[in-house]
Amino acid sequence: MSAPPEASAPPLRTDSAPAHRPCVVVPVYNHLGALRETARRLAAFPYDVYFVDDGCTDGSSSELDRIAAENLRFHVIHRARNGGKGLAVVDGARAAVAAGFTHAVQIDADGQHNIEDLLLFIRASEHEPSALVLGAPIFDDSAPKARLWGREISNVLSRLQTRFAREGAAPVDVLCGYRCYPLRELLVVAPRVGARMDFDIDVLVRLSWRGVPIRNVPTKVTYPSDGVSHFRYLGDNISLIGLHTRLLLQAATRPFRRSSVVTGPRWTRAAERGSEFWVRFLFTACRLMGRRFCNALAYPATAYFVAANSAFRRSSRDYFVRLRGRDCSGVALADVYRHCLAFSHSLIDRVAVWSGQLGDVECRWHGRDEVRARLASGRGVVMLSAHVGSVEICRALGSDLPHFRLHALMYTEHAARYNRILKEVNADAHVRVIPVENVGPELIFKLRERLEDGDCVGILGDRVLPSSSEKRCAVDFLGSPADFPAGPFILASLLECPVFFVVCLRAVDGSYDVHFELFDERIELPRQGREGALLACVQRYASRLEHYVRKEPYQWFNFYDFWERGDRTPETRERSS
Repeated sequence: MSAPPEASAPPLRTDSAPAHRPCVVVPVYNHLGALRETARRLAAFPYDVYFVDDGCTDGSSSELDRIAAENLRFHVIHRARNGGKGLAVVDGARAAVAAGFTHAVQIDADGQHNIEDLLLFIRASEHEPSALVLGAPIFDDSAPKARLWGREISNVLSRLQTRFAREGAAPVDVLCGYRCYPLRELLVVAPRVGARMDFDIDVLVRLSWRGVPIRNVPTKVTYPSDGVSHFRYLGDNISLIGLHTRLLLQAATRPFRRSSVVTGPRWTRAAERGSEFWVRFLFTACRLMGRRFCNALAYPATAYFVAANSAFRRSSRDYFVRLRGRDCSGVALADVYRHCLAFSHSLIDRVAVWSGQLGDVECRWHGRDEVRARLASGRGVVMLSAHVGSVEICRALGSDLPHFRLHALMYTEHAARYNRILKEVNADAHVRVIPVENVGPELIFKLRERLEDGDCVGILGDRVLPSSSEKRCAVDFLGSPADFPAGPFILASLLECPVFFVVCLRAVDGSYDVHFELFDERIELPRQGREGALLACVQRYASRLEHYVRKEPYQWFNFYDFWERGDRTPETRERSS
């Protein structure tokens, strides 16, 4: 069978992107009859091949050794016992990474895959190295009809699961084992995926949740009449049903995971890839059934999430240990549940605010008159807040103030998404979200102009960006040193305007207490003693934050190791997370 025409493959990259070193991984379990032919066809390509002997018992192990002895590009990995296709592929991937390869094309050893299409996968991967290149099978008459129907069911379910991914095409066939992986991404999700026939589906869905784009490449697939299949119709179908059930349930809670539950300084990787879908879903539900109905639905969803997510339970328990000054034995699971439930209700209220449905939310304002007086004078203010309660409630301040506009600084990865959602959900929203990495002299000048026009600037001051150059201030918070970012306070000093500390705390009955405190008429950081003045300013912020956290302990929404110190290297912090 000849290779496809060159024109059908994506062009080779010619830019200065990092080296793209592909290889081939072939999991083998009792495919003695097809091994020689598979090796012969692979030998026509200039790529290293890793054959993984998954505990073969039919003589394939010895045959693989003989094949490898005849070709220096062929390598054999022997597993002592059969562990499943997934473990075999992962072992091959680890060996490939150790040898310096960046990508691997997975090919089955049973002769079903058209090996002559290998170049299509390689070139598609080189064209987009971050993508998972998935085979889109073109079946001939040899394909069993029952298998095709089963594949379609899995495809429909997996498309529902991967619709929560941020980018990439929908997978055409999730069970196709002909695919090209970015190896480092594969090894990140490998500990959480199935080891046997569930591997191909499980790893694809979890990679898509990590933001790995999916690209489909058409390829012919045949079922040889003398082929060996290890698919168990009853046992493996039951396993796949269980897998799809778990993935659907996990997909349903991904907005909660992505927006909150991360570890250490990696909070910024919370890309909220499913949040746009859920914001629109919650917007529709709030509009049709009301906020109270959505809040009621949060109770069972929260129970499942707490039970399924050990990382959340650990971070919540650690927070309560520090808050109460006792060991973990003093923190009940009910506390963790209430903590998560408070966050769930906060998300729903956030959508209600965005969509202009704040009418049934009772707000008790503390210090609002002072803010209104400042704004009425024509001069704007900086609103300094934190991930405590639902600061979006303060946007209601604009409902009775003409020409009110808030410019909110936000981490870049989230800013574009929030701007788009706000525009679609409520075109009249009084908020503009600005990427925080874009802060420079030009932006500072523009923000000063906006403040002079009476606009407000919103800054969250409790999370450190994942940059080694990000300036941090280690201050006391809940009895232990914690790193806070210096940037928000330096920016506030450069804007030369009044700064208000703002928190919006939700009560048990769903009402809110919105507190505005004058933090400083103007934050001053003189050249002489600048570091000391900055540290004192951040400590004062942390002390006010602690005051409100102790007042409403379940309103703390930093679900990661907040007290992890930033004096370690990024690599060390990454390993610990």
